[in-house]
Amino acid sequence: MNSRSAIAKKIITHSRNYLLMHLRFLDMALFKLNFQNLESIDSAGLVTDGENLYYNEMYVIQIYKAEKNLMARNFLHVVMHCIFNHPFIGEGINKSAWNLACDIVAEHAINELAIVHSNRQAEQTATIQSLKWKVKILTAEKIYRYLLHNPEEADELFSQTAGFFTDDHSLWYPQEESFKEDEGGDDDDNENTSSESSESDEANESETNKISASLEHSAQYNVGLRKETKEAKEWMEIAARIQEDLETFSKNQGDSAKALTQNLLSLTREKYDYSAFLRRFASLSEEMQINDEEFDYIFYTYGLTLYKKMPLIEPLEYKDVLCIKEFIIAIDTSGSVQGSQVQSFVQKTYNILKQSESLATQVNIHIVQCDSCIQDIVKISSVSEIDRYVKNLTIKGLGGTDFRPVFKYVDDHVANGTFTDLKGLIYFTDGYGTFPEYMPNYHAAFVFVEDGELFNVQVPSWAIKLVLAKEDL
Repeated sequence: MNSRSAIAKKIITHSRNYLLMHLRFLDMALFKLNFQNLESIDSAGLVTDGENLYYNEMYVIQIYKAEKNLMARNFLHVVMHCIFNHPFIGEGINKSAWNLACDIVAEHAINELAIVHSNRQAEQTATIQSLKWKVKILTAEKIYRYLLHNPEEADELFSQTAGFFTDDHSLWYPQEESFKEDEGGDDDDNENTSSESSESDEANESETNKISASLEHSAQYNVGLRKETKEAKEWMEIAARIQEDLETFSKNQGDSAKALTQNLLSLTREKYDYSAFLRRFASLSEEMQINDEEFDYIFYTYGLTLYKKMPLIEPLEYKDVLCIKEFIIAIDTSGSVQGSQVQSFVQKTYNILKQSESLATQVNIHIVQCDSCIQDIVKISSVSEIDRYVKNLTIKGLGGTDFRPVFKYVDDHVANGTFTDLKGLIYFTDGYGTFPEYMPNYHAAFVFVEDGELFNVQVPSWAIKLVLAKEDL
């Protein structure tokens, strides 16, 4: 190792140790990446694949000379990407939009921690504040969707890419060529580091027009499926550990780690397929339909062969299937719940049940609107009645929020025999109300739409909590 390489490595190690001294809860993350010195890195001084931190020694030295704390900040920027699982994205993503969204989120989290300041921090403030008004919770996924849905407004954001650009993201994408290790490169299994790089203003300006054009024609509004790699799983475990630490031993971080905490909550909370979720409320029922699984084609075709048009056995005309027969849909109609979201939720629920053939021919579904008391009850006995209800849905209530009247209503009907095979109740709400103190004899799920501080809403231990994105509705 030459003297220049030794100096670069010492700078990165010092940067990591400085961050560890001030951000103890990031210890595992700061020591996760292995250091790799690669002179072949030209476009950016720092690159990561989630396992290694590749750096250009001249870049590291020049950055340290230009601004003392900048290397530590850039190191932390790369680590933030890994903590938030940014590098482990699937195919079909709009790279330009995803890169910018991830850089904004990483820089925002670092700014709030207020440990490593940089000259570029001042020019980021206006952009971040503007996004907070429009996106509310700044996660990479939300900013990404905002960029794709608003290509004209996104032009201005893309013109400010240089103010957030820190590291090269080329190794995040499977089609990109990997950097090859130089013969003289360093490789320390236990040493780790973070990322940063700078790109010229001319390059960013030339890319803006291309980006705008691609956004206007992009249909990939949703982030692709995450890559299930060894590194991705390990970083998810680290993220969960950091979240637990922030909720317990490092509570004193308070508002300084708010952006970090919100991203960790969004990342680590369980993601549900709403279609699969609804099927949890189905029960076994005998329906009139051909049962292909129990039909014996051998005897059927043998009978046709032996007796011409006389089969020995006919197909069964009934089949045991999982379907929803009895169900409660409760709607929180308090003033804090948006009516448009209520209608979207009911419509989506109906569409899923109808398309997946999860509804029985005859059903006993009660749709209850309730704020502080029950405002409306509609009893559904067939699919056609649900269709009419959805088309003519009128929100009633707009008062306070109390969940207990709905549970009492259901309990009374279970007791008097109105429901004989009730599998569950699904309650659409913002969560700010009074929960029952007891556990009911059926499954109860509270469904939320993520917005603002929604992740902090706690439900009783016996209840199921399902958080949907606005895009899911």
